[in-house]
Amino acid sequence: MATLRVMIALAQAHSGLTLTATHALSRADTRTLFDALVWPDYDKTEVLGINKVLNEADVMPVETTRLIAQAAKFFRRRERKLLATKIGQDLAAEDQSPELFRRLFALVLWRLDLGSLDRLPIKGWTRCSRR
Repeated sequence: MATLRVMIALAQAHSGLTLTATHALSRADTRTLFDALVWPDYDKTEVLGINKVLNEADVMPVETTRLIAQAAKFFRRRERKLLATKIGQDLAAEDQSPELFRRLFALVLWRLDLGSLDRLPIKGWTRCSRR
């Protein structure tokens, strides 16, 4: 939730996040989010030791947060920009934490194919889990 809030704030401050031709976040936006990132047991020093520059795919928490946020309709793509939607902006407020958590929890556990995050779909994830 913290990374999502930073992502929405950055998008609002810069009239959207810049996307590459393949619809990933730009290196500049990825680096800004990486620097602000607080993710349990994620070793930022190790990531910087391996990568000279940071592409979105090199920073799993940033890529995962963006994909989940887009699936939740907190962002929409317009040309080469990723813009925060009205609902995304509203739910990013600190007093909306319970509702933001509820929506993200429901999305990740019931509607999102978690296998899509590593590009290996899990067949039947939502059908099996809803029983």
